[in-house]
Amino acid sequence: MKKRIKMLKPGRFTAMNGTVVNFTEAMLQATADAYDPELHAAPFVIGHPRHDDPAYGRIGAAEFAEGFLVGEADQVDPAFAEAVNAGKFNRVSLSLYEPDSPNNPVPGVYYPRHLGFLGAMPPAVKGLGTVSFAEGETGIIELGDWGGRAIARLLRSLKNTLIEKFGTEGAEAALPEWDIESVQEEAL
Repeated sequence: MKKRIKMLKPGRFTAMNGTVVNFTEAMLQATADAYDPELHAAPFVIGHPRHDDPAYGRIGAAEFAEGFLVGEADQVDPAFAEAVNAGKFNRVSLSLYEPDSPNNPVPGVYYPRHLGFLGAMPPAVKGLGTVSFAEGETGIIELGDWGGRAIARLLRSLKNTLIEKFGTEGAEAALPEWDIESVQEEAL
């Protein structure tokens, strides 16, 4: 089974050039319907390069499903997959040709140009989850705003509040330090 990656969802977003686009479900369905890797297979790249950067895979197929424009990973470079699985580039940002772009392979619709994998820079479109090419996983992990790091921070804050109110012994009895450290290590 090929890995599926959430690439875009309906909503109002601001592009890096300042253009504001309100993507509707119908627009994303049209993008999925138009996508043809024989015309242009959108490559996997790191960040949003301008020209000549290497491709680490490609979008083999696209569909609009469960409220998201989803891409099927194809021809993924093993070393790149390892870096993604290690969390180095596990968020994505889709670059699209505008409907009236002279280079658009299917004029009249937004068409995927490339799928940028991001490291430290957060994506403009939130809520897509993280990507993994690990075996036995779907390639999409829904962490939202409640990822392991956030939970560890909340537990640490709660424990500090308990220390203030009930002392170190009482706080340790309610929230053992090793549990908080375990959550934090797993998140990292």
